[in-house]
Amino acid sequence: MERNSNFIFIPLGALFIAVGNYFKVIQPNYFIGIKTSRRLESKEVWKLPHAIVGNL
Repeated sequence: MERNSNFIFIPLGALFIAVGNYFKVIQPNYFIGIKTSRRLESKEVWKLPHAIVGNL
């Protein structure tokens, strides 16, 4: 029983890796990402926090 409950951590870890890799290449938009008015105005301001979050 204990072994089956720990099995969820493998797909959850894979999901975090996939989302982290996606955050590094995401373009400014209004649907996904860390959205503030300043970040949406400039691509440079958008990319830095998303690159840091993608690595975390």
